[in-house]
Amino acid sequence: MASTIKVNSIQDSAGNVILSSNGTGTFTSNLPNTAVNTPSFHATLGSDTTVSHDTLTVTPCNNTTFNLGSAYDTSTYKFTPQTAGKYYLYTFAQCNMSNGEATFVIPYLVKNSTTIISAESIFYDNSASRLGATAVALIDLNGSTDFVQAKVLPARGSGTITLKSDSDTKTNFGGFKILT
Repeated sequence: MASTIKVNSIQDSAGNVILSSNGTGTFTSNLPNTAVNTPSFHATLGSDTTVSHDTLTVTPCNNTTFNLGSAYDTSTYKFTPQTAGKYYLYTFAQCNMSNGEATFVIPYLVKNSTTIISAESIFYDNSASRLGATAVALIDLNGSTDFVQAKVLPARGSGTITLKSDSDTKTNFGGFKILT
């Protein structure tokens, strides 16, 4: 036996409407903005990008899958939220090496030009053609001037190093405000 509950609004104990429906399947939330994980974003590389070995480089994620709150700038590659709080931020970098001599790749999360965290993927016998690594951090941002960028440090002996772009599965940068 199936049961059905039909309501056009959900209210708290004081009679305030928390969630309402217009009867056609459209819902309206009246929850305060403090209950929303915004700003939030996920950015990816628009195309494969050649980078120099042993050079710390800003990861040029110029496409956004989403950018709620418009805090990520696809031309400067900076996340500058205008809401103070704690943020969960991440970056993944995949580097392909043309000569198959990969030694390491290190993605960084950098706040106001200061490294917050880095992660390292090392291959000791120089026979890998690609390496990837992820860096993740919880970062306090002031909601006005603080910004975060993803950077990458690839290294190898010779040949071309390419940051891979293949949609959301390769090099990316993203994050969101956590509810506290």
